[in-house]
Formats: sequence, structure tokens, C-alpha cells
Amino acid sequence: MRYTQEQISTALVLLKATGSPDKVIQILGYPSSPMLYHWRKKYPEYYDVPNQKHWRQAPTELKHNVIKRCLIKGEPVKLVAEEIGYTPSLVYKWIREYREKGCFQPMKKTTANINVSPNDITSAEDINELKAQMLDMQMEIDILKETINVLKKTPASIRQLSQIGRRQ
Repeated sequence: MRYTQEQISTALVLLKATGSPDKVIQILGYPSSPMLYHWRKKYPEYYDVPNQKHWRQAPTELKHNVIKRCLIKGEPVKLVAEEIGYTPSLVYKWIREYREKGCFQPMKKTTANINVSPNDITSAEDINELKAQMLDMQMEIDILKETINVLKKTPASIRQLSQIGRRQ
């Protein structure tokens, strides 16, 4: 399908205003995300973001939005990084930190907690707690199995085992 120059400029201006390809597609009904990214490169005059603010330390909310866009919505890391003004390697670092720890450890100690739904992030503490519970339950299962094996033995075999134990 061919798009007019007006449709392309409208889509790119809306992308610049909203910052989300999904919102552009939802509002206009066209194009696809890859097409928007293609237009953004091909027509920089419509989507030029001068003087983007670069934070020394990225806000946690920005990191969460980037993670959602890359992991949940499937947007390319390189293009998201270009859009927000950070390097792709830093975005990959955020993704790795999110996967390993389930949250972001701020550099400064004075930060507020961001409300994030449980479906978005599973904390590392919950995972460690579940692993500990799993090990405890496995130990209980092993003890019960051995108890059942001992109870299955006949009294004669228990006497034989006790006599062997006395000889040693």
C-alpha cells in the first residue's frame, strides 16, 4: 500500500508527540511499527527531536517504560534507544538488570518506589523465597519416602537390620 506524503508526515508528527508507535497505529489505523521506524529514518525532517534531555541517571519510570516497550510490545531495542536518547548497550543493560533482579537498583538512596503491577515484574526476593520453600518441601518428601520404606519392611527384616547394627 502506498501512503501519501501527508499521511506519512501526520504519522511521524503524531509519533513525535505521543512517543509510542502503538498509539499512532491505534489513533490513525495505519501503518505498522516497522513502517513507522522506516519512515522515521527516511524522513527525519518530520521526526527530528532536537535538544533531547539526557539524564545522567535515567529515571526508574523511563527504564520501566523502555523495558515494557522492548520486552512486552516487541519494539527493537536500537530504535527505542535512539528515540529516548540513550545507547542500545545501556538499554540492554537495563533489560539484563530487570531479568536478573526483577527491579532496578537506583544509584542514589533517596528515590521513591514506582508502582508496578505484579504481572510486569517479579522480584528477586520472591523467587529466592520460593526456591527455599521448594527445597524444604523436597526434604520433607524425601523423609516421608524413607519413612514409608522403613514401615514397609517386615518385622523379621527389621530384627535382622538391628542385629547387623549391634555387631558393628
